[in-house]
Amino acid sequence: GGAGLGGAIFNHHGEVDVLNSTLTANLAVGGAAPVNPGTGKGGAIFNLNGDVSVTYSTLAANTAARGGGALYNLGYFSAPESSLAANAVVQNSILADSVGIFNVVVDAPLNLSNGDENQAGSLVVLQGTNLVESTAGFGTGTIQSSVPQITADPELQPLADNGGPTFTMALSETSPALDQAETEQSVDQRNQPPRADLP
Repeated sequence: GGAGLGGAIFNHHGEVDVLNSTLTANLAVGGAAPVNPGTGKGGAIFNLNGDVSVTYSTLAANTAARGGGALYNLGYFSAPESSLAANAVVQNSILADSVGIFNVVVDAPLNLSNGDENQAGSLVVLQGTNLVESTAGFGTGTIQSSVPQITADPELQPLADNGGPTFTMALSETSPALDQAETEQSVDQRNQPPRADLP
């Protein structure tokens, strides 16, 4: 069976900006087969040799059996003259509660499936304070952060109408994401002054 990559977004050598958004209940499921069934990677976002930014957003309760329930970042290319890489920047966001292994995977295998050396890199930069429950790096994949990140359960409430044009996932009163965000926004989607919480 073929691979299932990116339950909500598959980015191949493009640019994607996820801002003030909630991505939830998406599934990356590989095709069924009696031998060599397909893999599921990147329940919310699968980024292949592209650029992704996730800002003031919640990526939660997405499913990817082989990892990256919130984000799978893969650098994979063989041409030595190429500068291709998978780059992702996450800022003031929650990536958590994934079904499967690891919420964020940063992958740049040493070799491609044909045996050639992989020339592409893979980098995820965590800017400011984020809540990322679990991460994994494979090959030369790298995660960078200048400040400590939160890895505890965000204690998100179910997707619901909390005011504004779209449904959101509210924080519980004891969530570790309360009062952790840095925001320059004057109002939130309810047209109310925003709290300094991770979204």
